[in-house]
Amino acid sequence: MNKIKIQSKSLIKSIVRDSFMVFILFIPIFVAVLFRIVMPILQGYLSGYFDLSEYYEFITIFILVMGPMMSGMVIGFNLLDDRDENILTYMAITPLRKEGYLLFKVFAPMVAVLIQSILILLIFNIGNINEYKLFPLLFLLAMETPLYALLMATFASNKVEGLAFGKLMGISLAGPFFSYFLPSLWRFTGGLFPTFWICESYFASGWMYLLFWLIGFVMHSLLLWQMNKKFLQRSN
Repeated sequence: MNKIKIQSKSLIKSIVRDSFMVFILFIPIFVAVLFRIVMPILQGYLSGYFDLSEYYEFITIFILVMGPMMSGMVIGFNLLDDRDENILTYMAITPLRKEGYLLFKVFAPMVAVLIQSILILLIFNIGNINEYKLFPLLFLLAMETPLYALLMATFASNKVEGLAFGKLMGISLAGPFFSYFLPSLWRFTGGLFPTFWICESYFASGWMYLLFWLIGFVMHSLLLWQMNKKFLQRSN
């Protein structure tokens, strides 16, 4: 427990001292607040032509999937710093070992993403969100945080490349759009994006909800296992 406290304080300090990292972390909250203010106003103006309220649930899902990507970018930058400063090499000879250090570094933020997701739901509470369907999906959302972090830390050599790769990861936000807007079977072309299965599960019902959730869980788990393996190989 003492090791966890020490590592937690170290991680928080390394993030807080960089204002850009703090800004990235709070982007989903800012977006949620902005939409909470703007959407009812737009709905009032467009009510005679277009019913925006039909899309409130989708907008909520979209804002939620932003959270893991932003948090993953922050942890990814942090891992790049660790690699540049040879901290991972040092940790390999400590009782915690490299694997234990990495396990904490990329999985501890999952808790923060869960808290952030709940805050977003409390802020952007203007749609008829089905909490019973959504809460199991928050676990998949949390799994995306270490996935994004490991993707960036594995394929980027430095922070400049990391920033470029972070922008490229933004493509994954297209997943919910494939799920919600494309007709019939065409929408499954977005199944390569982990975010697709979160949106697809939420708008499914009955056993289809469970099926899509399981597909999403297996996909996230396999990608995490593969990226963790590649990152450790690159760090050796």
